[in-house]
Amino acid sequence: MNIRLYTREELAKAWHCSIGSIQDLHDSGILKGRYIGRGWGYSEDDIKRFFDTTRGEDVRNYTKMMILKEKIDSAKSIQK
Repeated sequence: MNIRLYTREELAKAWHCSIGSIQDLHDSGILKGRYIGRGWGYSEDDIKRFFDTTRGEDVRNYTKMMILKEKIDSAKSIQK
């Protein structure tokens, strides 16, 4: 099995944002990844899940990310 993992630096470059923004997305729990070796890696499935979750949402700063995270968590608790 060959799974491509993208680094924070690669995502920041591809998305034209700072590494700090990628860190904030990760810290907020919206962008999930895995720690392997010397750093965090994000698979294509992780990235697709992020885009599916944030479709139509504003995640330009940490406050907006946390508001979205609360909205996601609230929706999950209602589904249970």
